[in-house]
Amino acid sequence: SKKTGKGKRPGKGGNRFWKSIGLGFKTPREAIEGRYEKRHSNIPAHISPCFRVKEGDHVIIGQCRPLSKTVRFNVLKVIPAGSSGGGKKAFTG
Repeated sequence: SKKTGKGKRPGKGGNRFWKSIGLGFKTPREAIEGRYEKRHSNIPAHISPCFRVKEGDHVIIGQCRPLSKTVRFNVLKVIPAGSSGGGKKAFTG
């Protein structure tokens, strides 16, 4: 029973397949073990003109019917940048 470069890896459930394809390409260890580096993603969302939004504000979005090819979310609520309770505090001087 010789070990091959193909099969299931033990770990979280063991259901993530990996394969060594040669040619100098290596599957990143994070992808094999299920850990990912990306912390957030940008989601295109429609915002009504009645919302007064500035750069740095946080928004709450909700899923809706497809509005265009990529937009599937609507902005429901705007949280101004200064009043994000419990978040990171900015240095004021």
